[in-house]
Amino acid sequence: MPWALVNSWTFSSAVAQVDFTGLAGKTDVRILLNDITLSGSGFRTLRVSTDNGSTFLNTTADYFSVDGAGVETAVTNIGFHVTATAVARSGDTEICGFNLTSPKVAQRQNRTDARTSVIPTTSALNAIRIFDSNGFNLTGGSIYVYAR
Repeated sequence: MPWALVNSWTFSSAVAQVDFTGLAGKTDVRILLNDITLSGSGFRTLRVSTDNGSTFLNTTADYFSVDGAGVETAVTNIGFHVTATAVARSGDTEICGFNLTSPKVAQRQNRTDARTSVIPTTSALNAIRIFDSNGFNLTGGSIYVYAR
């Protein structure tokens, strides 16, 4: 099944986060960040929701990052890159099994630091939030959400 653009955001004013809701029933979701800038040095990250954006999973062990050696680390979000910066950064993450009632796998597609994350919730997902993990505003760029 081909990917279809289901939503996007392009900078018009600084915001703390960008939420994409209404993703219920999507089998796989792919999030592309294009030249996202921040108001301070931070990490572009995402969180997911099981209640269409009323709340987002945000505690340690809601996500696990798996490094190249296969070691899992409990984390509070999924990152798009590994170096804190305010300047433009792009990223690409795919969440497989988005609507399944079993743990989900998220794969960061960055060629130099491909990393897998696990979202252990057994609830179906239906929304995502893009934000800076250090609390800075998103100040430029575009975000595209594709699904199938």
